[in-house]
Amino acid sequence: MATSTSLLISLAGVTLVFFLNMSAYMCLEGLQSSINPGAGTYSLSVAYSTVVITSLFLPTIVMDFMKHTTAIGVATLGYAVYSAANCYPNPYLLIAASVVLGCSGAVIWATGRVYVSNLATYYASLKGVDKDKTVSHFFGIFLAFLSSSLLVLNGVSSLVLQATRKDQKDQPYSNATGENATARPANDRRYCGVHKCDDVIAEHDKNSTDVTVSPIEYDKTAAYILFGAFALTQVLSALVAIFALSDPSAEEDRKISKKDSGEEHISMTTPEESDKEERVEIKQTKAASTSERIKKHAISTGSFIIFNHVGQAMIPITMHCGILQAFSFGQFTRYWVACYLGVEYIGFSISACGIGSIIGAYGGGFLTKFLPRWVIMVANLAIEVALCVALLVWEPDEDTESWVFFVLFGIVGLVYSAQKTLTATIYSLFFATQNEPANAALSLWDMMGTAVAYALSFVICNTTYVIGMLTVSVIGTVLYLFAERNYSTKHNRDG
Repeated sequence: MATSTSLLISLAGVTLVFFLNMSAYMCLEGLQSSINPGAGTYSLSVAYSTVVITSLFLPTIVMDFMKHTTAIGVATLGYAVYSAANCYPNPYLLIAASVVLGCSGAVIWATGRVYVSNLATYYASLKGVDKDKTVSHFFGIFLAFLSSSLLVLNGVSSLVLQATRKDQKDQPYSNATGENATARPANDRRYCGVHKCDDVIAEHDKNSTDVTVSPIEYDKTAAYILFGAFALTQVLSALVAIFALSDPSAEEDRKISKKDSGEEHISMTTPEESDKEERVEIKQTKAASTSERIKKHAISTGSFIIFNHVGQAMIPITMHCGILQAFSFGQFTRYWVACYLGVEYIGFSISACGIGSIIGAYGGGFLTKFLPRWVIMVANLAIEVALCVALLVWEPDEDTESWVFFVLFGIVGLVYSAQKTLTATIYSLFFATQNEPANAALSLWDMMGTAVAYALSFVICNTTYVIGMLTVSVIGTVLYLFAERNYSTKHNRDG
C-alpha cells in the first residue's frame, strides 16, 4: 500500500537514478568527439537517430509488459553498455552500443515522465490536493536536480584527466606533405576553432590529400578508468531502480486483476491452471492493446506532422535545439576547449555549460511572468547572434585565460536551455488539444536535429557549421513569431 512518504521516497529515488545516469552519460558525450573522433561522433548520431525511430513504438511496448521501475532500470543498463563499450572503442562496437543506447533513451525518458506523473497523481489523491499543481511540483523537483547533472561528474573527470595528463605542448609536429606527411596533432592551435579546415584547404591547394587528423592527446588509462566508473555508476543506478523503487501503478494493477479474477472467473480447473490461463489471457489482451495503441499513436503523430501548419512552422526552431546540443558537446568541446586548452578542461567547461543551463531554464521561466514569450525568444536569438559572431572572429592565443572559454560555454548553455524551455512551453500551449502527437513531434524534431548535426560534424567546416546553425535559428525564430501571432489571434477571438 503506497503512502505519501513512500511516494516521496520513490520521487527522490528516481531523481537520483536519472541524476547519476545522465551525469555519467553527458560527461561521456562531451568527451566523445575529442577521444574518439569520427567513430565516437557518428555513434552519437546513430544513437539519436535510433531514439527518433524507436520512440514511436518501443516505450509503449515496454511499459505494457514491464513495471515502470523495471523499465527505467533496464534502460539505464543500456546506457551502461555504451559507457563500457568506450573502453574498447572499436567503430563497429561503438555503433552497435549506440543502437542499444538509442533504444534505452527512447524508453527511459518516456517511462520516466509517466512514472513521475503517476507518483504525483497518487500523492495528490492521498493528500486530497490539486493534481495539476502536484504534477508540476513533482516535475519541478525532478527537473531541477536533473539540470544540475552536468556539474558533478564533469568536474571529477577534468580533475582525473588533469592529474594524469600527458604534456604535449613541446612536441614538434610535421608540416611535410606528400610521402613525408605525418598526422598533425589535433591540438595544433593553428587549426582550432573556426580554422578546422585551414589545413585541408592549404594542402588541397598543394594537390595533396595526405594530411590526417589524430585524436586529441589524453591519458588512455585514466580515460578507461573514467568510462568504467561511469558504467559502474549506471549499473548501480539501474539496481536501485529495479529493486528499491516502488511502482504504485503496478500495485494498483495487481489489485484490480485479483478483484476481477475473484468476481468473474468461474471454472472447473485447478487454481494453478486458472492462474496460468489468466496470465495467458492477460498477455494476449496486452499484446492486442499495445498493437492498437502503437497504430493509433503513429497515425496521430503522422497526421500532426503532415497537416498541422503551425506545427510545421515550429520545426526549424525545434531542430535548432538539437543542433545546438550537438554543437555544444561535439564541436565546441573538441575544436575550442580541447584544441586550445586540452582534453582535461572539457569537464570543467561542461560544468560551466551546466551552470548556464540552470540560469537559462529558470531565468526563461521567470521572465515569462513579466515579458511576452516572443520578446524573450528574440532576446535569446540576439544573444546567440553575438555568441556566433564572437566564435567566428575570436582568435585565442597562448595568453587567453581558460575562464574565457568557460564563460562562452556558459552562454551556450544559457541560450540552449532558455530556448528548450520556451519551446516546450510553446508546444504545450499551442497544441493543448493535441498534446500527445505534439510532444511526439517535439521529441522527433529535437532528436533529429541532434542526429543530423552529429553526422555532419566531420563533413563540414566549423565556419559553415556556425553560420548554418545561426541561419536555422533566425529562420526558426521568424516562423515562430508567425505561429505566436496565429495563436494570439485565435486565443483573443475565442476568449
